[in-house]
Amino acid sequence: MNDLDVSRVCPRCKDVIEWKIKYKKYKPLTVPKKCTKCDQKTILHAYHIICDECSSENNGLCAKCGKNGEDIVPPKPTELELIREKNEFERELKLLPERKRRTVLRHIKKSDGEESPRTILNRLLANSRKNISDSYSDDDY
Repeated sequence: MNDLDVSRVCPRCKDVIEWKIKYKKYKPLTVPKKCTKCDQKTILHAYHIICDECSSENNGLCAKCGKNGEDIVPPKPTELELIREKNEFERELKLLPERKRRTVLRHIKKSDGEESPRTILNRLLANSRKNISDSYSDDDY
């Protein structure tokens, strides 16, 4: 029970639920609960009042308190999503010229996991496109 994923809630509610888990006060649901937005029995996590679908549809409502927040904790990606993202990244990396590929790999190694490889690749590609467009001006034509 200590490895439960607390997601789609605001930081305050996340702390409350993690406290309940830590001090063995967390009581999991035995049957699905009714959502306050869609009135369907789709809530599978204890202490939540809004289902995952309604929370994501309504632009980040906290599933526990129902408040609208910008810093809602997103769910962790599944193993299948991680594998798919890794394969897609490797495919895009193979399409790059050797010089850019080595640049991306060097930046990934330098970041030590602080930034995702996808973010590094997108940032470097955006910078290279910007530099190309800046090098050509209207006077050249």
